[in-house]
Amino acid sequence: MNQTSQANHPNKFQANLARGFGWGAGLIIIILYSPVFAAYFNADDFSFLRFLHFNRAAMLNGLQWEEWFIGGIVNYSVFRPMSHVYWLLNFIAFGLEPFGYHAVSVLSHWIVSLLVFILIYLLTRQRVTAGIGALIFASMPVHAEAVSWLAANYDVWCGIYFLLAISFFILYRRKLAWRFYLIALIAFALALSSRETALTFPAIVFAYDAIYWRQHRTDLRRIVIEHIPFWVVAAGRLIFFGHGYRGLTLAPEGWAYYVDANLARVFDPLAESLGDLRWVALGCVACLLLAYRWRAEIIFGLLWIPITLFTTTVGGVNDRSFYIPSFGVALVGAIVLASFVQHKTWVARIAGLAGVGAVILLYSNSLWARNQAYVRASQVTQAILQRVTESHPTMPPEARLVFAGVPDATTEGAPVFGAGFWEALTIVYDDPSLQISKSSRFPIWLDDLDRTFFFQVDHRRVAERADLIATLASRKQCADFSRPALTWDFSRDSQGWVAWNDLDELANRDGALITRATGDDPYMGSPVFDIPSLALGDIEITLRVRAAQPTFAGEVYWLTADQPDFSPVLKQSFIGQADGAWHTYRVDMAKSGMLWLDHRVTRLRLDPVAMPADIAIRSIQVNVHCEPAETARCVCPR
Repeated sequence: MNQTSQANHPNKFQANLARGFGWGAGLIIIILYSPVFAAYFNADDFSFLRFLHFNRAAMLNGLQWEEWFIGGIVNYSVFRPMSHVYWLLNFIAFGLEPFGYHAVSVLSHWIVSLLVFILIYLLTRQRVTAGIGALIFASMPVHAEAVSWLAANYDVWCGIYFLLAISFFILYRRKLAWRFYLIALIAFALALSSRETALTFPAIVFAYDAIYWRQHRTDLRRIVIEHIPFWVVAAGRLIFFGHGYRGLTLAPEGWAYYVDANLARVFDPLAESLGDLRWVALGCVACLLLAYRWRAEIIFGLLWIPITLFTTTVGGVNDRSFYIPSFGVALVGAIVLASFVQHKTWVARIAGLAGVGAVILLYSNSLWARNQAYVRASQVTQAILQRVTESHPTMPPEARLVFAGVPDATTEGAPVFGAGFWEALTIVYDDPSLQISKSSRFPIWLDDLDRTFFFQVDHRRVAERADLIATLASRKQCADFSRPALTWDFSRDSQGWVAWNDLDELANRDGALITRATGDDPYMGSPVFDIPSLALGDIEITLRVRAAQPTFAGEVYWLTADQPDFSPVLKQSFIGQADGAWHTYRVDMAKSGMLWLDHRVTRLRLDPVAMPADIAIRSIQVNVHCEPAETARCVCPR
């Protein structure tokens, strides 16, 4: 072999290897995401589909566009018009058929992986490193949520423009061609209109120039001027459309959780076996900086992760938000592995290739399992909808469908119906007037029973509970019958009632329980009792209030046998007169819609007023419509 052939042999080996890694990334995406092609829709997906399904005619007439493009679709305070463009185009192309949506999502991930290859090549000028980086990025299990769950595709679409923007900015630095700078600025604006993660892009540009500016021999004053447009665009996004989250609470679950949760995603899927992640992470970073201190790309990759994670300090930690930050993991991992694969000795090369194979095998196994979990979650979603429509092919207009046991997510954490349940049923019945509710219990509703349907859900099984409608019908027949079950007469003592907050000590005087509200949140608690919710009738409260205002608002809370404490939603309000005269108020807790059929009420909390006042209570009486011993049916008192 002549000297020229010998010199070119390593380059040919590396070129073939890089080509193999590139094809391998595409093949991995096709294989590992193949289960997703058979998946249905999940959770929030239906929020987008419902809007488009029922408003497509209005949108054709020029209406509803502002609501569609400027938030309000899924109760998020977000501005993501480019992502909504993709939803709209998918809906036009595929309607309510999920295959096309998932195919576009997987294709988008393949495009991002290709851009990862390009960006790493621009940074390292090494095709093998770029190929390994693309292979790592394509197979990362942490990406399953962003790719497999359609409602989380924001991050994938944002990733396309984000990587395009930084790639063209690097080309501008090298070529000094203003068209590249303009493309980078436009791509950044498109990324910003896809997801809030792109707000970190100006900091990424700053980090790149801070690391490479000597290499590009660019004047510092010029660098600062060239950065200004990116910061202006980001500031405009914040000023006119907000930060994208309801409430600005930094690390709402605590900084320790925030750090550990993100470190777990860096090491995913090894996190559970690594122990104390903080020390492991610091040790790995220290070793990398020591061993590769001469590689600017290592520093850039390590900085990339925390910078692009910045928006999650207010948006919350989850797998989908790690989609763009994971590029830093892919870059650093690729450089480390490529240094062995491209080594002069065959032993190092074999060790490097074995390392690449081990990482990809580990990633692939975890990614396959997570994609299967998303498929199973979508199958549960589809099965629930199918079972309901099989039992009732049609529903009367404005029908009320009440579901108990609808799962929010699978045991693996894949979303089922944490949101989107109401939207899904209105779509399958093509009726936006349907009233859908889901909870862990069935409520005591006595009105419109002829258009009320109860369903019990157990994983994929759905059983209609017509027996509960019969129970409520018998309870409704007892509405005109009532008798006292408990009476607290305060003529002699407090009858076991206790002042809990903003109330003076309870005292008996002139045949009543006397106290004074000293603040805006006074309340008192009853002794313990036991009455089935189905039997519970009005709570009669006879009291006298003197206050600076003519009226007052009171509330009655109730505690059930399986509650550890009073709930802020289990209450019923009443309005009273603060005129110093005796009045009897009747509080019907069943009208709240929050009284559950199979519960037993065990305690009351009375918030007599919501202001400073003089209070006197003569009696509190709990009435029942049924015999207390009857829980499965209602027997009217004789």
